[in-house]
Amino acid sequence: QVSTSFQFHPARPPVMSYRHQDLQKQIKQQEDQCAAHLSNTIKTLTETDQVATATAQKLNQQSEQLNKIEGDIHETNENLRTSEWLLTGLKGFGGRLKNMFGKPPEKSAAPTPERPVTADGAFASSSAMSSSGGYQGARQPASGARPAPAYGTGPGGKQSEFDQKYNAGLDQVEQLLGGLHEKAKAMGQTVEQQNSQIGRIQQSTDMARDRLDNQRKDLQKVMSR
Repeated sequence: QVSTSFQFHPARPPVMSYRHQDLQKQIKQQEDQCAAHLSNTIKTLTETDQVATATAQKLNQQSEQLNKIEGDIHETNENLRTSEWLLTGLKGFGGRLKNMFGKPPEKSAAPTPERPVTADGAFASSSAMSSSGGYQGARQPASGARPAPAYGTGPGGKQSEFDQKYNAGLDQVEQLLGGLHEKAKAMGQTVEQQNSQIGRIQQSTDMARDRLDNQRKDLQKVMSR
């Protein structure tokens, strides 16, 4: 006997539908993690860039102070040369005669102030574009910029919203790294300038000290007569 009863079974969602949803969820999680890591990287680079800019400003101030010190030491040596010439005229008849037909020493030119490499205008903080500490979304590529990679493209070669933002963030990282590299080179050159200038200041200071000691001895001799 054939049963004519009919049993209803509810339709089951296709297995592929569940797999597709799970894959999309995993992709979204990966994208969120990538975005978070990139945002942290930009934030760290931005803070580093700000520190580099502040350090460069300090180096500029040091260079200005060293220029002033070098100028003052030069002026001191010039004054000591003049007083040395005057003391020569007090030592005796020969000295007076020499000064009578001679002229006071002419002042030499002041040293040219050093211009630190860090003052050449390249130290406006390159972190302005990412002051919020994260990538800002898609930007128009600058003239001559490298083309964005074609991965993650959809129909017609159009990038997804995530890829556009991520590529823009990578551009920010590249710009910040390039700026830090240039600043590091300029600061290194400025430090070398300052080291060389400090050496000249030391030599001029030693020269002024020797002249002053000799003039004190000469003055004591003149006063003891």
